[in-house]
Amino acid sequence: MSGYLSGLMGFDPGRGLYLDIGNSRITIAEPGADSSLNAVDEPSSQAAHTELPADTADTADNAHHKYTKNSDDSSHSASSTAVPKHWTILESIPVSSPISQSAAKLVRLLQNQPPDRPIIAATVRRDIEHELSASLPDRIHWIGRTSFRSFIATYETPDTLGLDRILTAWGAWLQYRQSAVIIDCGTACTIDAVVATTPDSPTSSGHKLTSSEHQPTSSEYQPTSSEYQPITNSATFAGGVIMPGIHTLHEALRNATPELPGVPLSIPQTFPGKSTQSCLEWGINGLFTDGVLAHIQRYRSWLGDIPVLLTGGDAELLSNWLSGFGVMGLITDPYLIYKGMSQLPEHL
Repeated sequence: MSGYLSGLMGFDPGRGLYLDIGNSRITIAEPGADSSLNAVDEPSSQAAHTELPADTADTADNAHHKYTKNSDDSSHSASSTAVPKHWTILESIPVSSPISQSAAKLVRLLQNQPPDRPIIAATVRRDIEHELSASLPDRIHWIGRTSFRSFIATYETPDTLGLDRILTAWGAWLQYRQSAVIIDCGTACTIDAVVATTPDSPTSSGHKLTSSEHQPTSSEYQPTSSEYQPITNSATFAGGVIMPGIHTLHEALRNATPELPGVPLSIPQTFPGKSTQSCLEWGINGLFTDGVLAHIQRYRSWLGDIPVLLTGGDAELLSNWLSGFGVMGLITDPYLIYKGMSQLPEHL
């Protein structure tokens, strides 16, 4: 389709406007300080900006220094442009029915942008892409999978691999330059891995589980800087897991058992549950956290004690639950997908 990153070679990522078009929400972001978009005949909504705690060691800013070496040491890093670390979510638009309503609002917002400002978009919704392309022909640069052929080379069905998973993993590699688990917590929860390519690194083609790894036990994770793989020239998307997100689990049980009480997003301090509500909390929230934890432990049995990067709408919630279960090495970075969009492999 026309517009796929045509004319973007060597563009300044700091000038771009970035669209993440998901299944249920469209977010618009830009690098740098807080600002807002001005819609035509419609005020912009309050920026849905996620603040990172300034005094927490495992935030994205601090973890970049904690878990990596200087990216200038890598021939894989860009020589003229850097990946922006600070981002602002300018707008968050729910995907409504009919689709034309969401697309029309987005078009009004984008029409206000300077004509020379690059607009870069990634979508899992082809219907919205078609609406925008018809309304703004050749204005939006759509990211496709073809830029990532080498990065996703070991994935057996690349045509069905979600672009959001690719970009989030690629953003994790650009920011941290080492093997990592990437958890994107949304309507679906994906738990993927990016594997740094070194002569002695584990193969990215996969890991055969032993019988004990099918039933993982608690991790004795004690991170030190020397445990992490050094920055290397390349990395590979190693595949992952797709499971229901926490709100999807809640909705499924609510629809199937309407007589049960509502379930808060919390996990009781004591086990087992002693009330119907606490039993449900363990059965949904505890189940979800246990499932994520099991996959983290499988990855670490294969790749070592690599960091776990959490992104998406429920990243902070899951980070708190995993921390309560004793998991260490967690980094919350809500902007991984935009970092991945800001510098594609062909631009390096």
